[in-house]
Amino acid sequence: EDMDGKLHLSTLNRIILKSDLPIAPCLQVLNKKFEDEAKPGFTNYEYLVRYLQDRRMEEANNSVEEEDDILRDEAEDILEQRGWSAHEETVQVQDENLRINKNEKLENLATIMKEKEQHDK
Repeated sequence: EDMDGKLHLSTLNRIILKSDLPIAPCLQVLNKKFEDEAKPGFTNYEYLVRYLQDRRMEEANNSVEEEDDILRDEAEDILEQRGWSAHEETVQVQDENLRINKNEKLENLATIMKEKEQHDK
């Protein structure tokens, strides 16, 4: 019978306890969750390891997202302390767009007037 990826519960527990892994309090639940149905008393440690890796990655991603949120909040606080806000930035961008549009219209008007002037000569 194929025993790849399976360890007896006592062997797996001994390894985890000896390695001083922080999952020791959860061993009973993890063993039950990953117990091999075809071979009672054995745990599919490959599935267990994959599960733990997935949880670790989720935790790492959550930590990164939380850290990003904290940094974003700190940056906003600093900008507000300096008298800057997202609303003010939006208003400045809109004002700049209006200024650019006005300049383009004035340039177009100047070009039209020069063309008319040359046509009238």
